[in-house]
Amino acid sequence: MIVPLVDAALAEAGYPAGQSFAVVGHSLGGLLARFLLEAEDSADAGWRGRVRSLVMLSTPHHGVRTGLAAFACRHYRDRHWRQVGCDMRPRAPFLGSLGVRKPGHVDVPYLSIGVESPHTFLLVPRFDGDGDGRARGNDNTVMAESAVLHAAPFALWRGKQLSDHFTASCSSVVNGWIADFLQDGGLPRVSEQRVDSDDDCAGVSPQAGAPP
Repeated sequence: MIVPLVDAALAEAGYPAGQSFAVVGHSLGGLLARFLLEAEDSADAGWRGRVRSLVMLSTPHHGVRTGLAAFACRHYRDRHWRQVGCDMRPRAPFLGSLGVRKPGHVDVPYLSIGVESPHTFLLVPRFDGDGDGRARGNDNTVMAESAVLHAAPFALWRGKQLSDHFTASCSSVVNGWIADFLQDGGLPRVSEQRVDSDDDCAGVSPQAGAPP
């Protein structure tokens, strides 16, 4: 059901049938891309062979552990989005079917990026998704290390300015990481120092940290 919609969108954007492309998925978009790539029949549909690489930004592989998904599951008015909230809860069947590890049968390069805001609105316990003993905060919706996907590279972006689940995609640093990975597979050079989120969605930076 989803693949024909994606194919139609690609055709409308000028991609001829069979042409390869890269995927950048934010939040739920990253999970949907994984679902399409990792399903056993995706190779038969030709989908897996067309995707060159996948970048996931604030994608909750471990679930939306801040409690917002559980709230949306119970209270969101639209029943379709309410179901999405239910699917994003930790230990939900949909997330369980994907798991928290990149499958060995998928050779598409993955990069997952987590986001931590300096001052979060949500007073929830920090979460250690990669098991290194260092728990992290959240981006006001998704725990930063909920984006950890085992057997795939992970990078943590820590902004100086207050950001949220959506404006993190405006960071020139994050855009530089994505551009480098899509261009030649270059992995982010991560710093523990907080970095400026110093642009306004004006464009993609050619290199990490460079102005747009």
